[in-house]
Amino acid sequence: PRWAEHGLAPLEDLEERPRGWVLQCVPALAKARPLAAPRGSPPRSRALARNPTWVPRVRDLMAALRAGHLHRVPDIEALLAEERVHAQRSGDSDPMTRTLCNASSRILCSQPRLALKWAEEAAHVAPHNPFAWTTLVRALMPLRMARALAVAWMTWKRFPDDPVAHNGLAEVLKAMRRLPEAEEAYRAAVRKFPDNTVAHTGLAVVTAVRWGEAGRENAERSLLQALELDPKNVHARNFLEKLRRQGSLLDEEVPWEGERTPEDTEVLPDEGEIGAGSEDTPRGEGMGQAGASGADLGDLEAAWGSGAASAPPRPKEAAGGRAGVEAKDPATADAAARDDEQGWWRGIKAAGLRAEASFLRGWASQAPGAEAARRRARALELLEQAEAMAPGDPRVLAERTAWEMEGHPTTAETLTVALERHPGCAPLLVLKARLDREEARRARRALSDASMAQLLQAPLRLDDLGSAYRPVVQLQRGLASLALLDGAVRVEKARQAFDAFRSGIAKEDEVERAEAAASGGTGGGAERMGFHGWLRRTTNAGMFRGLPDARGVRTEDVALVEATWERSPHVFDEVEDLLVDRWEYAQV
Repeated sequence: PRWAEHGLAPLEDLEERPRGWVLQCVPALAKARPLAAPRGSPPRSRALARNPTWVPRVRDLMAALRAGHLHRVPDIEALLAEERVHAQRSGDSDPMTRTLCNASSRILCSQPRLALKWAEEAAHVAPHNPFAWTTLVRALMPLRMARALAVAWMTWKRFPDDPVAHNGLAEVLKAMRRLPEAEEAYRAAVRKFPDNTVAHTGLAVVTAVRWGEAGRENAERSLLQALELDPKNVHARNFLEKLRRQGSLLDEEVPWEGERTPEDTEVLPDEGEIGAGSEDTPRGEGMGQAGASGADLGDLEAAWGSGAASAPPRPKEAAGGRAGVEAKDPATADAAARDDEQGWWRGIKAAGLRAEASFLRGWASQAPGAEAARRRARALELLEQAEAMAPGDPRVLAERTAWEMEGHPTTAETLTVALERHPGCAPLLVLKARLDREEARRARRALSDASMAQLLQAPLRLDDLGSAYRPVVQLQRGLASLALLDGAVRVEKARQAFDAFRSGIAKEDEVERAEAAASGGTGGGAERMGFHGWLRRTTNAGMFRGLPDARGVRTEDVALVEATWERSPHVFDEVEDLLVDRWEYAQV
């Protein structure tokens, strides 16, 4: 009771990691926070401040690595030791994560195993940071391509707003010579991030390699678009000149081109600027290119079951949860660490299989009959592998159910059985809400308390799972109202739900921008866009296209939203799915 009055103030004084622990332990507090937390407030003060010498030291060390001075590696380890202690005591793992990722990128060509060790540690200590995961993808590519692909698939789902995650997936697919999938992944990146020059360049290269002379015109168009967005894009300019000179690009002529190599990036952002996935951080903008230097891809791919060259620290130790606690039996401790490590990778592999199956399912909807059937069959094979690897995982079951439901409305019974087994599975509840809306529209049901209550059964159960799903629930309330017939009440209910959805996203966007500005996150460069800023832009260009108000919904706007839903229901489904997938894949 009264959490907003008595619990939120001390909560906001905590660092990010311990604050997350409290929110997980006290669901009622987590539910109250987005409703009552102060908006636009200055960032909290750190109980344990960062060492002011770290920034100049890191700049010096990264410059040394860039120059090939590997004798400075012990100095980096010493710095990391200090940052680990700081993370254990304060919960502030950002300095350590940033150092791990930047050092991994710069040492990848010369010491790939050490680079992988650092990248794995970054992913362990900062599981919600896309910078860590895209760095891990890049570090895995020269040594364990199968693992790189699994991590890339999971990262693609986990960070829908991150262009480096999307481009990184396409790079791995291209490196594995899976050009059809790489081309589609780049096309998806261009659709999501039309201003991203890397996506346009990558699409052009894959198109030219895959289709030869037949793809030349499309490849040139993509390269010109990339140069229009960034006239300084050296990769796009070089490829365009080669394409015009030769008429096509040969596979062996195209390395793992990326946005920039680590040598072309700034050493570090300014103090306060956290490498968290934005385009102006020295990270995946070069994904692949650094790792491919002088390597033959055919000799690099390793079997999935091979162990890591150097096991990363266990998550609890990295987070400070069991710092200083030693096992009495070293052999038992080593065995437990290996089990944890194998379990971690097994979870990532299963998540990667689910993500790839989802990709193939969506891709199949764009293909003619025979090709669509082939892609769906491949998706089913992947899901069967995931089921064998993670038996009883409700998220695998949800993807399998989605696969079965496409084009087969009579499989509603399958969904009901699945929900009886896993009543708290968010992806299953999303499918149930969607199926209920479709049935209501086919039956042309009128608005009534009973009909609305039926359509809101799944959304309300989803709301009970936590405040993280509230935007999805608001969207589902609006769509449930539109699925029914009759009168002004229906329109008003839809307006209220869509208005709450849009205004909520706008408020979160403003908070993200204020926090970035207060912490110096822009570093004097282009303003960063957080997840809610990207979501706001995406929904304004899709679901709410043509609405004059940038953050609300008027009564007269509902007809326009409904027309968009009638014309392009997949646009609403994609937003619904990504909001849920973002949280579900974060639990891997």
